[in-house]
Amino acid sequence: MFQNLQVECEKVRCLKLEGCHAILFGQPNDRCCEQCKGCRANGTDYRSGDIWSHPSDPCQRRHCRAGVITESTERCFAHCHSPVPVSGQCCPVCPGCTFRGQKYKEGDTFKLSTDPCTQCVCQNGSISCPKTSCPVLNCPKSVIYQPKGECCPKCKGMRRIFDVPFRCYFAKQIYRRGQMFQPDSCTKCTCRSGTSLCSRVTCPSLDCPAEERSRTEGGCCETCPVRRHCTYHGTKRAHKEEWMVNACMTCSCDHGVTYCQRERCSNSLWCPQGYQLRLTKDACCPKCVEHDAVCTVFGDPHYRTFDGRMFNFQGGCKYLLVRDCHRHTFTIKVRNGVRFNSGFAWTQMLAVFIGNSRISLLQNLRVKVNRKRVSLPFVKAGSFSIRRTGNSVRLRTQLGVDVVWDGDSFLEVTVSNQFKNKLCGLCGNYNGLKSDDLTGSDGTMYTDGEEYGKSWRIGSKRACKTNPRVDTKPLCEKDENARQRANRVCSVFYEHSLQPCRRVLPVRPYVTSCITDMCDCPPGRYCACEALKAYLSQCRRAGASIPWGRHRKCFPPPNCPNDAKTVQCSDACPRTCSNLNSLQPCPAVCEEGCLCNDGKVFHKEACIEPELCPRSSS
Repeated sequence: MFQNLQVECEKVRCLKLEGCHAILFGQPNDRCCEQCKGCRANGTDYRSGDIWSHPSDPCQRRHCRAGVITESTERCFAHCHSPVPVSGQCCPVCPGCTFRGQKYKEGDTFKLSTDPCTQCVCQNGSISCPKTSCPVLNCPKSVIYQPKGECCPKCKGMRRIFDVPFRCYFAKQIYRRGQMFQPDSCTKCTCRSGTSLCSRVTCPSLDCPAEERSRTEGGCCETCPVRRHCTYHGTKRAHKEEWMVNACMTCSCDHGVTYCQRERCSNSLWCPQGYQLRLTKDACCPKCVEHDAVCTVFGDPHYRTFDGRMFNFQGGCKYLLVRDCHRHTFTIKVRNGVRFNSGFAWTQMLAVFIGNSRISLLQNLRVKVNRKRVSLPFVKAGSFSIRRTGNSVRLRTQLGVDVVWDGDSFLEVTVSNQFKNKLCGLCGNYNGLKSDDLTGSDGTMYTDGEEYGKSWRIGSKRACKTNPRVDTKPLCEKDENARQRANRVCSVFYEHSLQPCRRVLPVRPYVTSCITDMCDCPPGRYCACEALKAYLSQCRRAGASIPWGRHRKCFPPPNCPNDAKTVQCSDACPRTCSNLNSLQPCPAVCEEGCLCNDGKVFHKEACIEPELCPRSSS
């Protein structure tokens, strides 16, 4: 090579010829390296080591090795009863990547333990197991050996030969063109113009140990003994059959013996923020599943969106809080009004629309369904239920939407992750991003909560209740005592009992909201509860455990009827006359509530014997 006025020389690297017993003498003068004899077929020359398939049959393979072409049909191993053929591929596949109770990942390969020539691969969610076809070796049997752990035998040493025209050299012997010979019971060869064309039977993969195999006299392939079936819990299972006993256990039949393996779950599984460990249907081990999303409205109204962004909005009209803007399965509207004659707006009530039902949650825990007041619990089969839980009303729907309302100004809306990217309203779009939560109904991205909130106003302005403020300055800016009271009351967020909360959830936004509420709070009233409720609720959802009992001003014990007692962890679905025979699962929640004594059930805010329930309610 001539480069940069210099001559650079590079030595040709010759291929290793170990194992070739047909190295050609008499190479041309211009050829540096010795070569192992190649093959010629149908007018095409092939080098030793070339492998090719028949154009119309992917199972037909040809292999050139030291002047011998081996023709063979690729065989496949299938561990399932009904393998699925794949176009353009020789071997069919068994759906799923579980083999003998062991799960494999995409791209994993493994060999059949009883046959090193059969290599399986997990690809596109299925397993295929082709068997390698070994070429015919052009060397005497005395120098053929089997490398440990490898599929095909090899030749030891090397041998140089003269290439005789129209003759075939095979294992120290010369054959004439057209002459036939048989190196072993599985192979038949014919001399074709200097190349031996050999047809070899590829034996099927054997799924039994070598010591159990046998071969009939004069036969080509070994066979396994007749397999015995297994009987598992009265059901007959075929040899090599695999089946799932349950989500955690896989069994297989091997020589009449049933082997079962249980899936082991990791004890160190960690979930990122926004996810929690949950055992899903048909799964053995818990997986990281995205949390249900929660939107919170509290105090003078402060909003925490589904994606966790907090903002304030002093609107005194009707607003769209949240709606399924994709399939229109539900809508929630709120009405804000003036409180304490201050001009500050507070949430006064909300209306939930599901199908043809309108559920109104009003002040003092009053509830209306389709504008008619109802007593609790109230159940509409297959649609929703409304129950009193502690000092709140809880609405649960079959849609995956839950609402908690304290009868004053605090509310929470919880939606399942099936609504991700499908919501709109003051609670945001629930797409996992805080940055675009202030996108108004007009598509504008607002930076201010007031302007954003106005874009979601519904109805006419006549429905608005907020009066113009005579004095726009908060009370805390005019009255030093009011400012000190607000700071003193809101210091509850820094108590030692809330330290577990502060480790998992920033406290400053809730302290700021508390101070805002207390600055608008008349003397003698305690207006910190809404912010405290919002903080503790979100704190528990983040995994911290906080007893409500330490904050009785905001969480008074429930007013239980006679024959009922207060319990720290009540049933989310207490027994009532309306659900005596219900088989629907009850959500796992732990809240302070009431429990009827001696097996009695709730009915119209009293505890009665089940047999006294009205027939229409049972």
